[in-house]
Amino acid sequence: MSKEVQMAIKMEPELRDSFHAVAKLQHRPAAQVIRDFMRQYIAENGDPAQAKAAPAPAVQPS
Repeated sequence: MSKEVQMAIKMEPELRDSFHAVAKLQHRPAAQVIRDFMRQYIAENGDPAQAKAAPAPAVQPS
């Protein structure tokens, strides 16, 4: 699979540092873990083509 795009996100430095540390303990690149999370999210929430036809569910504030 060709990796041709990047996505920038904002987060707290502590969250990033903890995430990198846990990924390192599991001997996995942080980027691979994020891609796995993304694939799981897509699998759990349906086909992106169908998402265009239906309105997105409301996000509950945390």
